[in-house]
Amino acid sequence: MIQIKKRTTDIKSDHFQFRCFKSGFLKACLLVTFLLAPVFTGNVFAQTGPSFVPDRPGYSDATASVDRGHWHLELGGSWLPEQDSTASALLRYGLGKGWELRLTSPTLTQAFPYTDLTGQEINPDLLIGGTLFGSKWAKTFKDFEFSIVAMLGLPLSGTAKAFTPDPLFMTTSQMSHSFNAHLSTGLALKYALTDGYIEGQDVAYAEKLAHLFGMMASLTWSDIGWSMFTQAGAEIYAGTLTPLVGTGLTLRVSQGSQVDFSLDAPLASDGVAARYMMGFTLAW
Repeated sequence: MIQIKKRTTDIKSDHFQFRCFKSGFLKACLLVTFLLAPVFTGNVFAQTGPSFVPDRPGYSDATASVDRGHWHLELGGSWLPEQDSTASALLRYGLGKGWELRLTSPTLTQAFPYTDLTGQEINPDLLIGGTLFGSKWAKTFKDFEFSIVAMLGLPLSGTAKAFTPDPLFMTTSQMSHSFNAHLSTGLALKYALTDGYIEGQDVAYAEKLAHLFGMMASLTWSDIGWSMFTQAGAEIYAGTLTPLVGTGLTLRVSQGSQVDFSLDAPLASDGVAARYMMGFTLAW
């Protein structure tokens, strides 16, 4: 009888130890799950839900369109030291079969105060650009992806900066190719018909129109939750050739949102004018 009680006591002790082990194991599993959650969450973001295809922040647009019935809202701002800051927005809606509608808000440009030759301080007015409306068509052919964007607009003001002229009509075409799961390359061509506004004039509309031609090549490294790119090319605007270089980073915040940081640097004859840019994309 004493032996039976001793055996029962041993069984209870073993059971207690097993419960302690089980409890500790569960806590360890919960801790590991908590620590690794961002990694697996990023993987889920990359594989589930509607396509997330921001046009920001590079020179070229994405070579894919928004899924049917879904929206992309892309907000962006830029800062050119000692000169100006800008803000703009792009709204995209998927129609299906590679098509989407696009609406670009007026670009707001605020030049910084400065002192003229007479010593008087000048506070420039806020410039309001034109609204653009158009569409995008995207298609995949074998190992390449293509897209074409066409936009119409009526500018209210303009700028001589090669990256942001105020177009009456603008079209871009881009192609991308993926070498593997991380590395891809792209090529973008742009044409814009602008109002010919030249910095320093008192009115937005010039007597003649100006043409812009641009070409940009890019290289992108992407992973779950982030990507980096570098780009180089040139634009010809109003008869002036301006080499362009840039780089940028995107960070995925959730399944339908990301922030981006980039640097555009036109190589003008009077030196490099680096423009710092930041944006946010929301999809639903």
